Amino acid sequence: MYDDSILLALVVKSISGIDISLILPEMLMHLIEFTKAVALTQTPQELGEIFHKVIELYGLNYFIASTVSHDARYQKEKHHGIVGNYPQDWVQYYKENHLITCDPVYKAVTVAQRPFLWHDALDSNIDPTEKRLMEEASDFRLKDGVGLAIYQPQGQIFGLGLASSDYLELDRSALLELYAFSGVFILALNDLLNSTASTEHIPHLTKMEKTVLNWLARGKNRADISDILNITESTVKFHCQNIYTKLEVDNSRLAVIKALRMNMIHPY
Repeated sequence: MYDDSILLALVVKSISGIDISLILPEMLMHLIEFTKAVALTQTPQELGEIFHKVIELYGLNYFIASTVSHDARYQKEKHHGIVGNYPQDWVQYYKENHLITCDPVYKAVTVAQRPFLWHDALDSNIDPTEKRLMEEASDFRLKDGVGLAIYQPQGQIFGLGLASSDYLELDRSALLELYAFSGVFILALNDLLNSTASTEHIPHLTKMEKTVLNWLARGKNRADISDILNITESTVKFHCQNIYTKLEVDNSRLAVIKALRMNMIHPY
């Protein structure tokens, strides 16, 4: 039998790539207790309440979890803020003004390989529009924070924004600990979301549409698919347009990515 710390080390390593020996013993005990607690949660809201108590240990007051992507704006907005406790007045202002299109933290999370402090990541390469957004966020009690990404199978990325009403000073060890807690949190959140998901949320593609999409996933263009399936290129285009409509995307690359995330196609 494995003890709790060994099992947890295996889980954390698989989720975030972190060597659990880098986490301080006191925080390791918190992580073990946290893992046991989240396993008992029944809803994303319950899970969020437990996660909030953990991040408060690091001087963080708020969090928001989203699936992040390079999709069109409406797709990003649809999956932003699955669970969290950001100030409601900020969330409403953010959505009404489509600020996701100029959010430098969101942009940084989409390419993040490790957790980062907002003030470190945003000191450089920030344009006036992004700077203004961060100044507005500060007015809503979101002065500083941590951004991180947890990578899932099929290319899905969960992004977390952890915010503070004060300026943060967190060392590398603290950031690694937060990353470990976040990895367990996202794993539990994903399980809860999958357990409540219904097949009606998955668009229905015809057999021919799936065939076309599988060939697109293999890197074939419309002319190639026309030759392979012995149909006209205009017919291929017709099927592609239906696929884009059903998946709510506007090009083949995004269609393939989304279909893979939803386990709708198996090109290889």
